[in-house]
Amino acid sequence: MDFIQISKDLFNHLYHELNAIRKSNGFYGINKIGDQGVKDTHHIDEVAFQLIRKYMDQFTINIYVEGFPPIYKKDANFNLYIDPVDGSRNWDRGVGDPCFCLAVSQNKPSLTFKDLIFSFTGGYHSLDQYYIEDKSAVFESHRLNKKIFLNELNRVQSLAQSHAYLKPGYSAAKFHFDFCLPLYFKVKDIRAIDNSGMDLCEIARGAADFAIEARQLSDFYNLLSYPIFHASGGIITDLEGLDMIDKEFNLDAPYDFIASSNQILLFQILDELQISPQKVRNS
Repeated sequence: MDFIQISKDLFNHLYHELNAIRKSNGFYGINKIGDQGVKDTHHIDEVAFQLIRKYMDQFTINIYVEGFPPIYKKDANFNLYIDPVDGSRNWDRGVGDPCFCLAVSQNKPSLTFKDLIFSFTGGYHSLDQYYIEDKSAVFESHRLNKKIFLNELNRVQSLAQSHAYLKPGYSAAKFHFDFCLPLYFKVKDIRAIDNSGMDLCEIARGAADFAIEARQLSDFYNLLSYPIFHASGGIITDLEGLDMIDKEFNLDAPYDFIASSNQILLFQILDELQISPQKVRNS
């Protein structure tokens, strides 16, 4: 099954259909009132789910879309996990780079993050695409018109020189600052623009250096870019410093995490937070 082509087709289809709706409805803040909860299902998610279900009906594959009932297929060998619009609030406001996130695993009872064999992330605003090809992480830059294979070379290895994605929002600032505050005084720059899927991909290509999610709000679908991040040389641990590669995932479980572009930087982050690294793979 050609997961790259399936992902690109789905992304392009959703991009055109959802943009047509947004052009009709306009941006939040101009002609919209009201707002959604942090994990509420937005109207575009409903539309996207119907588009995904119709397109994927031709394939024998189980489909899990965030916020919707699973779609099971008899004799399916693979599971497809999709967040159709990661960053719905950014989408509604026309800011940042909300994205389409997809990951694939074999269809078996017990699954770990290591079992995610493919991932695709496409930016609805940048039109950048990230995916796995032959077990390597690929970045297709729309603006550069260039395909780049990602690795851990030239990564920032000093906390003092690092650019961090730290997010205290969604009325969860206390959880965030209780965990992350020491880092605010040690890094070169702090940004909190996008959603987790795009954050991980931007770190994977060296546009930033690490991210921390400590608000008790993140779920499995926020980590669909994990295979891309891992293939680029990045490491994701839980908040106790345990590498998540062998961790079983649950679609409904919360997942706070530390995502670092390289092991040297990760150890500096953990040291600053007074956390002893546990089982962290060698880079």
